Amino acid sequence: MALPFLTSTTYQSQVWPLFRLEHRDSHIIAYGGGALECLSSAVYNGGLRTADSFMNWQVQPDYDCSDPVGDLKRTLAASGYPASTVGLITAAPVEHASVLEGSGDRFEWICCTTLGLGGAARGGQKRNVYPSYIPGTINTMLFIRGRVSQAALVNLVITAAEAKAAALADMNVNDKELGLPATGTPTDAIIIGASQTGPVPEIHEYTGLATTLGNAVSCAVYDSICEAAADYFKRLQVEV
Repeated sequence: MALPFLTSTTYQSQVWPLFRLEHRDSHIIAYGGGALECLSSAVYNGGLRTADSFMNWQVQPDYDCSDPVGDLKRTLAASGYPASTVGLITAAPVEHASVLEGSGDRFEWICCTTLGLGGAARGGQKRNVYPSYIPGTINTMLFIRGRVSQAALVNLVITAAEAKAAALADMNVNDKELGLPATGTPTDAIIIGASQTGPVPEIHEYTGLATTLGNAVSCAVYDSICEAAADYFKRLQVEV
């Protein structure tokens, strides 16, 4: 496990040739894996689409969220990235991102998570709600070199969410408003991109917790959130 951007601006994958993540100014940009079939909850270019670059943009906690799509579009243009880039927004410090990678049964994976827990919340409970967009706090970008069906991409969103909830529970993160164990924050976001290429034609049709790919993703998300959360709590102690 690693927080690579505390000591370097570039993370070069060891399992996926040419794929890299870079910390530039106030964002992380991921690219080099070619065109990926992507399913995401991204505020910019979200949904199901094909993309070859992915940004996680850090804004200030008091960010004016009246036009996040326009702000991301302008930021991408100013940075020289294509308009097809999938874009996330976070108020968490992106230089503290956890980046993990590995390989398994006909796939390789890279997982990058940025995290802040000031707004930790529990699902399934009534709470104060707001109609406006606020930047996501736990953002996970997951990239898979392998063939994954669209249904399995959706399944991975579920698998990742289950792992996130487990990680927050094991890190003793609570919803401050309700006083109950948190399952996330109100504005988490995820990107899952698959290359749909590989040395063999087999497609991962299922990605639940007991499948090879699902278990790998579950462990990756769990470990990256635990690592980022431990770093978050460490920084809080230093600030105090």
